[in-house]
Amino acid sequence: MSDLKRPLDPAAVKAADDAFYAKHPEFIAADGSRIPLSATDPTQAALRREWRNAYVAAGGGVAGGGPGKKPGPGAQPCDCPGDDNGGGGGGTSPKPDKPGTKPGEPVPTLKVRWSKPWVTPDHNSGWPPATPPTDVVPEEAKVELIGETTNVPDGSTASMTIHLCHSGAQVKEGQFNDLVVQGGKVVDPATGKPPEWVFDASHDIWRTWNRPFYYFKCSVNYKGLNEETPKDFTGQRAACLTLKYWHPCVAESSTLAGVLPEANAVAAVLNGVRHSKAQVQNLTVVGIGRPDWGSLLRNSYVFHMASHGNVLKRSDNSGIGVNDPGESTYTKSEWRSIVHITPVPRFGDAQIKAAANVPSVPRYLFYSSTCLTGWEPSFANAMIGRGTRNVLAFRRTIPDAEAPLLADKFYKRWATYKLNPAKIPDCFFATAADHYTSMKPILYGAGGGQIEAWTSTMNAISDMGAAIGNAIAGWFK
Repeated sequence: MSDLKRPLDPAAVKAADDAFYAKHPEFIAADGSRIPLSATDPTQAALRREWRNAYVAAGGGVAGGGPGKKPGPGAQPCDCPGDDNGGGGGGTSPKPDKPGTKPGEPVPTLKVRWSKPWVTPDHNSGWPPATPPTDVVPEEAKVELIGETTNVPDGSTASMTIHLCHSGAQVKEGQFNDLVVQGGKVVDPATGKPPEWVFDASHDIWRTWNRPFYYFKCSVNYKGLNEETPKDFTGQRAACLTLKYWHPCVAESSTLAGVLPEANAVAAVLNGVRHSKAQVQNLTVVGIGRPDWGSLLRNSYVFHMASHGNVLKRSDNSGIGVNDPGESTYTKSEWRSIVHITPVPRFGDAQIKAAANVPSVPRYLFYSSTCLTGWEPSFANAMIGRGTRNVLAFRRTIPDAEAPLLADKFYKRWATYKLNPAKIPDCFFATAADHYTSMKPILYGAGGGQIEAWTSTMNAISDMGAAIGNAIAGWFK
């Protein structure tokens, strides 16, 4: 390098390389090898200067001066860190000479990173949950905020805050105060370990659905040390933390043959969408406790339920007793639509509103592949009232064999939009009309509505017209 004393100091080269690659994981290949910086690429000039400063801070000599001496006026910055004398690349910098550092005094450094590239929100580790409506937090939902220091005295205090990459907004409760430096690490003094974070619905997760990326800031109260992890989720996504969409797909298979294959198929589609993770939970009995049921609903993006449903009379919990109650025979306010999974009085509007049993509801979609749960709106309205965007349900009994067909069409279409919640109505109306007669689908919430007989008829006429048009066109071939 133009202003560094040759030969380069191997120990300082190693220290500078280690610092650089710890801060710039984008220069680490998939096989773990380090990608060197270009010695001539002008777009990497700042990175080459960064590596040079780290080398000098680590004791590397400067031409015309001793170890760690800065170049004088007119000296050129490093412009060839990848040359044959060392300087493998650029990276995290120990900052050049911290304020308050005396000449020759070791320069303090701080490096920060997430312990893993992605997490899910909190959810059940197993079934049944240990502490319904919660459970032991699974490892995949936990992440540590790693801060590593050099030349910082033990006992120095520190703090960290978590932020959204796209806006910089701090996450609710995403703050760790009273941290300390111990043995070169920023830790919680109560545990001696790095601070740990778990997302749940209280943190307003997926509010901006297509930007589930986070970074954190760390401040150490020693000579002005401050660092943050990368927040460029387009250019440095691997160094940001991704919060995956969480989708429980629940089947109650005790008396329904088609529901478990349906849940498995839906999960497969959802798992094929970037940033998504779906999990199938098979329930082999009706009558699970409401807190257990609430533990499944919490912290989800989509919740797919394949089970029994019904409409019960509010006065005595008797069933409605018909396959298609219609729109005028019964007074809807006297009835309530339910999912037939918890003990009497089953799971309906009152149960949805009980936050002690149901900590949170799905953020964007509750798909109720159950009979009659959409006949009247109380179930859907309660779900929407607690924060769900849309509820897809049915206004009559539905065939066990047909329900998976609509679910498959709907989710495959929605997957092409990467689960954009604004596209739920479009996907519903594009796929549900063919199932009017035997299922009477309805979408509650933003952009929703119900499929009517004329919609199905018009689709059939459109299909017939297209077929006739193709046949006529064939006559002229």
